[in-house]
Amino acid sequence: MAEEEDPHVLLDRLEHDLRSMEFNRPYEVIEIRKIESKIHELKTKLQESDLAFGQV
Repeated sequence: MAEEEDPHVLLDRLEHDLRSMEFNRPYEVIEIRKIESKIHELKTKLQESDLAFGQV
C-alpha cells in the first residue's frame, strides 16, 4: 500500500481488478485466487475494526 492507502479505496480497487481479470483473463486462476484472498482478508480486517470501535 502506498502511504497507508485508505482500506476502503484499496478494497474497491481490488474488487475492480478482480472483476476485470475474471472477464479478460479467466485462465489466470492462481492470480485470481490471490486477489480473492486479499479481498477476503481486507473485508475481514475492516469488519473486525468496525466491531472493535463499536460502529456496527
